[in-house]
Amino acid sequence: MPASLFIRRPWLWPVAWSSAVLALVGAAWLAIRSRELPEPQRPEMPLEAVARVGSTFVTAAQLRDGMQRAPASEAGRAAALEEQIRQSLLLAEAERSGFTRQPELEEAWRSLVVRRFREQLESQLQSEAVVSDAEVDAYYASHSERFMSPEQRRLALIFIPLPPGAGESRVRALEQECRIIHQRAVAEAGDPGSFATLARQHSGHPASRHAGGEVGWLLSAQARRAWPAAVVEAAFALGRDGDLTAPIATAEGWYILKRLGLRPEQPLPLHDVRERIRGQLAKARMQDLEDRQFAELRARHGVEVDAGRVAAVEVPAVKPALVRSLAQQPPASPVP
Repeated sequence: MPASLFIRRPWLWPVAWSSAVLALVGAAWLAIRSRELPEPQRPEMPLEAVARVGSTFVTAAQLRDGMQRAPASEAGRAAALEEQIRQSLLLAEAERSGFTRQPELEEAWRSLVVRRFREQLESQLQSEAVVSDAEVDAYYASHSERFMSPEQRRLALIFIPLPPGAGESRVRALEQECRIIHQRAVAEAGDPGSFATLARQHSGHPASRHAGGEVGWLLSAQARRAWPAAVVEAAFALGRDGDLTAPIATAEGWYILKRLGLRPEQPLPLHDVRERIRGQLAKARMQDLEDRQFAELRARHGVEVDAGRVAAVEVPAVKPALVRSLAQQPPASPVP
């Protein structure tokens, strides 16, 4: 457009000025679009990192842990790094997609944190729950009746077995044989070797026959696992060494027992129970420390329970598999 036109027509000056400004802005915009924009500044990798995955890092410790499960070679190092990168990628995508916000995963994370933190607290309390030798000695002195060795009896036996399906006449014959053996044992009670000789000749108990019928030192509980209750009661009722039971009839045959020795109930030596006492005292102390710790946490954080809402929560039925699992667990040993 000729300049003389602007001179003759001043009302065109603002229009020309606006057109020039727009042209400059457009040129600048085209210049910016014609080249790539610089990437935003990303934080530098920390010294302990070996790789970046999105906004997170793969650390040297993570790589070392992965290399323990890989071949000891450069290829193993590369494979371990790739596995750590893939794990980080999966975690990043799980968080981006909302997968990590599923209730069951949040509960699993809560349980993990609670378990690990509890382990840390218990580790701290263990140093406070140490029990000294002096405390063990004092507890043993005041509670020695709790640490008793049960009575033991040294016994010998003669067993006359009853064959399966034996007729009445056979049963009577075996019973008579047992009575004759018993009469001989009583008559020869003054001879220490008589019972052993009779056992070798007549007993049908393979485990003791060649030892002269001797079965060693037994607790009542041990005997009850091996013999019928009537046999155990008769054996542990013998009053003196050398005493014999009468023939005891059972569904499997006849027993004659002899008492050879007695170890009465007595306190266990301290050195035999020292560590058991230490463990019991440490456990009780840990429980007390834990109770006090949770009392402090309750006071610090506050706990409010709505009893009505608690009562409204239905108790789930016990699954059959859990019932079987509980039934198969051995009973806990009694603690003195």
